[in-house]
Amino acid sequence: MGIIVTRIADFWRHPGPEQTDTSHDLYKVFLKEVIAAVDKGNCEALDVLQEEAQINCWGSIESLQTVPPLLCRAAAKGRKQVIKYLLELGVNADETDTSGMTPLHHACRGKRTDCMRLLLSKAREIDRRDVWGRTPLIKALVYRGLEAAELLLEKGANPNAVDIYGMTPVTTAIDYNLTDILRTLVSHGADVNQVNQHSFRWSGPPLYLAINNQNTDMVNELLRLGATTVPRLQDYTTTRPSGGLSWSYLQFTGGTTNHHVGLTPTLTHSNAVSMAMAELMKRGHEHIDNDCQGMEILMALLSAHGHPLGPSPDVLVRVLINSRPSDFSMLLHKLQVCSSSCQDGMVGLGQTDRGGDATSAGLRLQRQQQQAQEIPNQQAIGNNNNNNNDEDDDSGNNSSNNSSNNSSNSSKKKIHRRVTSLQNQARRVVRKSVMRSGRNVVWATKRLQCPPALKSLILLRDIDRAYSPPSPRFTKPFMPPASS
Repeated sequence: MGIIVTRIADFWRHPGPEQTDTSHDLYKVFLKEVIAAVDKGNCEALDVLQEEAQINCWGSIESLQTVPPLLCRAAAKGRKQVIKYLLELGVNADETDTSGMTPLHHACRGKRTDCMRLLLSKAREIDRRDVWGRTPLIKALVYRGLEAAELLLEKGANPNAVDIYGMTPVTTAIDYNLTDILRTLVSHGADVNQVNQHSFRWSGPPLYLAINNQNTDMVNELLRLGATTVPRLQDYTTTRPSGGLSWSYLQFTGGTTNHHVGLTPTLTHSNAVSMAMAELMKRGHEHIDNDCQGMEILMALLSAHGHPLGPSPDVLVRVLINSRPSDFSMLLHKLQVCSSSCQDGMVGLGQTDRGGDATSAGLRLQRQQQQAQEIPNQQAIGNNNNNNNDEDDDSGNNSSNNSSNNSSNSSKKKIHRRVTSLQNQARRVVRKSVMRSGRNVVWATKRLQCPPALKSLILLRDIDRAYSPPSPRFTKPFMPPASS
């Protein structure tokens, strides 16, 4: 009898090949039933399968290793009851799949805010990164989950996280034109001036990305939120998801950790105005229209840029030459207000020996300046001639009157030019002083306690009104009298 019992025990300790294959097939069927119950959200079936696993010594459901994990699968499907069931069993809320995504990533991708609340109650790493360095917040913005992004920000998600491509939540919102969520990000501490290097497209602050995308609404929104038009040293990011220094930072410093660095060589434009001019010429035609998006962006940046423009690049001359005659004077006036050295640089460009293209461009620019100044003079002379040709006999008196009128007009023009010069000089001083806030003129002017007329002068809106065509007056249509 003892020999029989010993043989039966040895048989169960060392099962044969047929018994091994049978148990393996049963385990496969068990896994399929568990996955199907999770996909359907059937918690009762999971209870039955949990008892079956304990009877067959297969462990428990919370210890099963599936691809993707059961909690990630339930979060992707939006099975709220299954998520609650698995979390009560003790499943790790921060477990990841093969791509490093947590259940919170999957819930953000599917915009499952109800599932996110359950996961956030147990998750310990709200900023866990996947293999692309993306946090759940960036994932929510990529899939336009505005409610999911707001929920993550309320729970303390990092609004300045950077993925391996140099994208942040702010730049993601700019790419997908999410103006509302951009304001929410800034209200939760997002930096609108953080300088990053994108691996393929651009490098610089978020404002550069909006200019590159030619998104006028996003450029204006960034300016209102305080985006600076000149990258600052303290805005350069020096960390990557791996914890090391960024590539552009190491490239400039030669691998050292010296923090006293200037502009990184990956920035091809020293300020946003020069970049807007370059993008305008890249996308423009032979004649630049003032109503195009590139011109609107340039005008908005000129209003917000309070720093000197520096030496005039060739792109500035090309923009002025290709602009329409009606827009040339307005653009030149704004450029002169933005920088006192701007006019000298443009005139010097034609006088210096920088090659045939630059010299001819400078001469054409001077020629357009003279034409723009001669237009109002010719109109004034034409009006005087029309008024003085009514009486041919009094030619001597008319000539004396014309000479006196011309002298008075010239004196008035000189006085007007002096007043305009003083006004522009005072405007430069005010614009430069408000830039000490570290933001831009639009952001600082909004917070000034001064009359709206003064704010209009600071933001160059009077120049737009001066050169804009007069609006047609509304006349009441003629109504015939009612017949009696």
